[in-house]
Parts: sequence; C-alpha cells; structure tokens
Amino acid sequence: MGTSECISKLARNLRSKDRFFSFAGTKDKRGRTLQRVAVSLIKPEALQDAAERLNKERGGGVAVGHFTYHPQGLRLGDLQGNRFRMVVRNIENTATELSIRSSMEYFTDHGFINYYGMQRFGTSEISTHKIGLAILKNDFQGAIDLILAPRPSQYHDLRFVLTSYAKEKNAKEAFNSLSYRLKGSVEGKLLSGLAHAHQNDKVNALKGIPVGIRQMYGHAYQSYIWNRLVSKRLSTIGESVLEGDLVLDLENPKDHENRINLKYVIDPSLHKIDEVYIPLPGHTIKLPKNDTAQWMMEILKEDGLVLENFKNSTREYDLPGEYRKIITKASDLSWNLVKYNQQEEDLVYSDLEQATSDNKSPRKLGDETGKFTALVLNMSLPSSSYATMALREIMRVKTDLKSMKSTEPEEEDSMIPAEDEDEEEGRKSSNSVAGVHSDRPGGGVQRGRNDNGNGGQEPCSKRPRNRY
Repeated sequence: MGTSECISKLARNLRSKDRFFSFAGTKDKRGRTLQRVAVSLIKPEALQDAAERLNKERGGGVAVGHFTYHPQGLRLGDLQGNRFRMVVRNIENTATELSIRSSMEYFTDHGFINYYGMQRFGTSEISTHKIGLAILKNDFQGAIDLILAPRPSQYHDLRFVLTSYAKEKNAKEAFNSLSYRLKGSVEGKLLSGLAHAHQNDKVNALKGIPVGIRQMYGHAYQSYIWNRLVSKRLSTIGESVLEGDLVLDLENPKDHENRINLKYVIDPSLHKIDEVYIPLPGHTIKLPKNDTAQWMMEILKEDGLVLENFKNSTREYDLPGEYRKIITKASDLSWNLVKYNQQEEDLVYSDLEQATSDNKSPRKLGDETGKFTALVLNMSLPSSSYATMALREIMRVKTDLKSMKSTEPEEEDSMIPAEDEDEEEGRKSSNSVAGVHSDRPGGGVQRGRNDNGNGGQEPCSKRPRNRY
C-alpha cells in the first residue's frame, strides 16, 4: 500500500484522523520504501501498537520506529531528493559490462525527460487527471460520479455496492453495506461524506475524502498537461533551447515569496536543454515567450479551460502553478551485475533488514554460478522525479497503463491518486505515458531537431540501443 492508504489505516487503528499525520512526499505501493512521517497528539507506544495490529490484519508490511520529537511537522516538498535501489531481473546474457557501462554513462551525462510517471495518474480505468478536470470545471457531481464509478478491477464487494449506488443513489445505505475495511477506502469516505452532507452540497460531500487526496486530483491534471506540452515541444523542435524559454535566475534564485525565480532566455546559445523549465498550468505562472505558451493554451482549450480556471476560492482546489525542468539527471549512480537462480530471489537489502539484522552475518545476495543475471541500480533523483521514468530511459520499456497492469498481480483498485513519490522518488521512447505520445523511432535519443521542417539543420547523434 502507498503512503496515503497506510496513514489512513494507521489513523483508523488509533481512532485518530489522517490530518494529524504529515509527510514530505508520498510513496508508491509497488516497492519497499522508507520515509519520515510527523504525527501530532499520538504517543510513540500507541503508534507502535497500531502498526502491529495493522500487520496482523495484513500479514505484515508496515514498520514504524526511530521516534524523535520536533517542534514542527512536515510539509509536502520538505525534501531535496530521494535514494533508490532497484533490480532489473533476467537481463540478456549477451549484455556485457562494457555495453551496460556505455549506456549508464550516457544516462548519467544526458539524463532523461522529466515526465510524470503513470503512478501520478493511477492505474485504474479512470485516470485521476479526469477527476481533476471535473473539479477545475466546478463539476463536483461529475467528479463524484467518476470516483464512485464501478470498475472491473475493483474487489467484487466494492463493485457490487457501487453498482447498487449508481442505480439507487442512496449513499447512506451504500456506506453501511461496506465492510469495515472498505469503509476506509476513498470510495467509502466519499459515500460517508455524501450521507452526511446536504444532497445539493457536493463540495462538502467531497470533503469526506482526505484533503491531500483531493489536492492530488488537481495536481494530476496539471501533470497531464505538462506531459502533453513537453511531448508536443520535443516532437516539434527537439531539444533546442529557444529565445524566451525560462531558466533559473542564478543571481536571484528565489523571489519575494521564496518561490523559484526564473528569467527569460535572451541568447539560446548560452544555455542547455537541462536548464530549461516548463510551467505547470496555474493562475500565477510566468509563461515562456515563445510557441510553448501557445501550445499550452491550445491543449487547455481542448478541455474547455483557460488559466483562470485554476483559481478557486476553496483552498485545496486552488492551483497557482509551478515549474519543472524538461530534463533531469540522476546523481550518485552505481550499478553491478548479480547472478541468481530463483526469479523471486531477493537481491537487495531493505532498509528495515539493514536496521534489524546482525551485520556480522548478512544474508548472501545471489549466487555466483546462477543461471540468471540481474542489474542492480543505485541512484539519487531530485524531488518529484520518477524512478520509473529513469528506468524507462535505461531499459526502453513501456510504462503505459496496459503494460504496467500486465506485470503486476491482481489487487484492489481504489481511486486514490497515484503516489507522488516526492520523498522517494520522461526521454521519449517507443511507448507512452499519460499525455505522452511516442514519436522517436527505435528508442534513440534525438539531440536537437531532426531534418523535418527545420531548415536543413543536421540531426544530432542518437543514443545506441540498450541490449538488456
């Protein structure tokens, strides 16, 4: 489970509220993750007991510890980056250390397109950015209908209740029909909100959902537009820097509100593509002074929006906007090859294992004579960058919804937006992400424009294909 679900279940075990928990960023449920969480009005012993009860319910999966007291809690964004350990299993035997080293050196030097990963948009049939779009249009009933729509990927019990609700529209009866566990789901919380709010007060009904999740719906839509905009730009002009682009003002990196301070590019020859920022749509953003701004307006117009739609008197739905680099780079990158025999063999130490095991006799990783080979990667990424997008660049694998679902077991689907991975955790290849459309044949990285309609400019060299 991800951060939001974990905190909701801990809070329920403590008979507390989600709002008493704060964190710098959320974690994806598909991984073993470690993060700091601040908790108000709860004793450490009570939190430890709640985690143990939750583990008994789930058969393990949650650990808490390293308790300290601080005068202030945490806020989203209170971090600089994230450290990852990842395993790419069953790579081809033809992949040599030399070929892998060449690919990793290219990845280190050139980085990857900083797309928002599929986690941002959820892995259900209804993407969270569509819910965000409905909220931006003040179509709160539409947002509620999307969240409560029955879907094939849901647990049977939840789908049965939501199917009944879609016909009867009796929120109280539907909520009471849910099991104790499902009452804590986003759908359960929303049904509770509908049951307690006036039938015409959809805004307050939505407040049954924790505020962090409600905010993520709008953020998912911003991310969707950013992905589409960057894809449009790269497919049109490649990785050229343009006059009027936005780059960091190194002399005054922060403005009077302590936000990132950007300036316009006057001479493109003085800048590189990894310096360029693209805005996420919002009512206070500074737009580039070139075609990029017009492309954003055209994409928003397709959804019937203008930038003023991102201003809302309800604080959690107000989206002033922010900025994100087109290209980002990993740091502290290291890798090694490990031989192993069993496909499910654990090839890295978890943080929990390292904290609780006897360091004098650590568990052996892999088998030098194993029949399979894995690539073990260690890297640090800036805040809000996605490890899945880094892997997408390295491996040339698909990260679209269909591909992601084909590589994971069946599990309960909830409309909790994809985890932002701020505390933990794109270059286009022959696949797609939400809002990202591939146009790069063979998966090679095109540096700069190609020779289609660019006045005869020579295309830059392409990255060699990975063989693993």
